[in-house]
Amino acid sequence: MKNVTVKIDRHRDEEVICFICEKDLQLIEILKTKLNAHWSATKKCWYLPISHFNLKKAFEAFKSIAWLDIKNLSHTPNEDKYQIDTLQEKKGLKNG
Repeated sequence: MKNVTVKIDRHRDEEVICFICEKDLQLIEILKTKLNAHWSATKKCWYLPISHFNLKKAFEAFKSIAWLDIKNLSHTPNEDKYQIDTLQEKKGLKNG
């Protein structure tokens, strides 16, 4: 299974979600078509504005293709943090 790391960053004075992964045509196609992500030559990763990010949609897009590493998303707005906490609890990843 492939891996995609998801993290929050800034790009062009905007808060964005970055998708960091190996160069893989299948992953790139998902990022472009299903998530509407754009390539940043500066950051060397795929990204989209945080306001356009939907965690459930990202999990669905990569289902059975890649693992999403979301541990770097702990600083998202409250509703997103709730979704992340819930997913981590379901997967047994959350401590305490």
